[in-house]
Amino acid sequence: MSHLRAYIEGKKEHFKFKNIQEEVSWLEEHEMELFDTSLLNSDELNQWAVKVSRRLFGRDSK
Repeated sequence: MSHLRAYIEGKKEHFKFKNIQEEVSWLEEHEMELFDTSLLNSDELNQWAVKVSRRLFGRDSK
């Protein structure tokens, strides 16, 4: 969920929820968007995910 929130909100890193209640609230507010298969299967999301994961694991500083 933190992965998708960061992408949707245009962040460069994964989003960190404060607690489970915050995460559930955000899920409920964005339910339609989160279950949109065109978003989940998009090249843009996949490219963003690779960059963020590389930064997270120290393999790419860009």
